[in-house]
Amino acid sequence: MSLARTHGSALPCGRDLDALFASGLAGVLDGIAADIAGRHIGA
Repeated sequence: MSLARTHGSALPCGRDLDALFASGLAGVLDGIAADIAGRHIGA
């Protein structure tokens, strides 16, 4: 059993997790910014 193979397929590496987290965080911040902008434009 190859450790690299199982690690690569079963568990995401730290870099993948960082990218996923950064992407999710950017999406959340984008949503908040859009919400704030929408309120200012609507008010």
